[in-house]
Amino acid sequence: MKKKILGLAIVALMLIGCFNAVGTNTDVQNDCGCNQKEGEAKSYPKGFVVPDNWEDYARPNYIFATSFLPTSFDWRSEAGGFIPVGDQTLWCLVVPVGCGSCWAFATCGVFECLIRIRDGKKVDLSEQYLISCNKEGWGCDGGFVAHDYHYDVAGKCNNDPGAVYAGHFPYQLGPWCAQPDEVPCETHTHPYKLDGWADIYPRTNGIPSIENIQRSIYEHGPVYCALHAGEAFENYYSGVFKTNEAGNPNHAVVIVGWNGAADDPNGYWIIRNSWGSDWGENGYMRIRYGTSKIGYDANYAMYKDPEQDLECSGDLKWGEVPAGSTLKRNLIIKNTGEYRSFLDWEISSHPKWGTWTFEPDEGGGIGQNGEQLVEVKIKLPSEDPKTYDGSVRIVNLEDSSDYVDVEVKIQTSRARNKNMLLLMNLLESFPLLKILYSNFLL
Repeated sequence: MKKKILGLAIVALMLIGCFNAVGTNTDVQNDCGCNQKEGEAKSYPKGFVVPDNWEDYARPNYIFATSFLPTSFDWRSEAGGFIPVGDQTLWCLVVPVGCGSCWAFATCGVFECLIRIRDGKKVDLSEQYLISCNKEGWGCDGGFVAHDYHYDVAGKCNNDPGAVYAGHFPYQLGPWCAQPDEVPCETHTHPYKLDGWADIYPRTNGIPSIENIQRSIYEHGPVYCALHAGEAFENYYSGVFKTNEAGNPNHAVVIVGWNGAADDPNGYWIIRNSWGSDWGENGYMRIRYGTSKIGYDANYAMYKDPEQDLECSGDLKWGEVPAGSTLKRNLIIKNTGEYRSFLDWEISSHPKWGTWTFEPDEGGGIGQNGEQLVEVKIKLPSEDPKTYDGSVRIVNLEDSSDYVDVEVKIQTSRARNKNMLLLMNLLESFPLLKILYSNFLL
């Protein structure tokens, strides 16, 4: 009812709005590294709100930083351009009607970018569907990341999971110029569906590392995140924004690229906003790393992602060795997957006999055709003689069905004296010395 009254009040004030004085339009340079139009300070709708039960929506994925990244990257040029930036503000004749729906625009923005990247199509998805048909009560007073409704959660009105075309359910005002969350839910078809989504972890104060956000953008596509949008942010016009405004994250945006390594003090993100193409640089902003809590709650969606492929070279087979020996070998883990794929892996199991050490026992961020060396050390039991066998399993953390079992087979002989054991362990550590010993001293 309050929103309908607000709508009537807006209609009543429209004539007054027609005669409002127009501010000056002089560009001035300010110390935030951007141009701000003097006399045109505006207040834009935001709407990112962290729910009390936010853990119920979290899908944490702990990923590894990688060295397989360019210094700068921009999905806009890589994909051949995206659809124009949307606008949270609607108009009732000459009066603007704001809605805190950034959460819906950022959710749709990520998926729209992914469809452009993977399918080569420019598709406009419906923010109104998320606003009208979510079951959490999110609307113009705010909301949270809503990828679930594009993936595996059904909306109201018997809607299946998946996205809706904006042309079928456009962003619109409610009755009597009420806000968009007064528009009732409708049943629609859902032509696009995500393959999944994940929160980027680990995090510090809710923000992942720059390297991990960069990797997620490069591997999966543009990333949803929040930041604090204050007055300086609202009045951004161009340049690299670097005014670090204090406050809790209150606005959701999409990061589409970056410029500068993680340790570059002048490095910045490229973000896609939802305040129309007249704001900022055609609706985009360049914002310095670490400014205004940029990156808060960063997450990525998955749609036809490039696939990793785990391979492992090296063996864990020995001929006859003295019982109680310490054996060492190297394995090489390789990603033979698709372009822009990254492999994260772990040692998931090994034989129970003896003492096993892997250095490292997990890793990741291995780009296409990249490799990582793993040193395997085994301290054998002292029983003799005996045959030991089994396998070491290495698993792709992104796809548990992608794994390699490395066969282990060792035959021990009767334990030799202590000095001989030390010699054998030394020879295992230095393969060249072992060859010389075998060929000339035995």
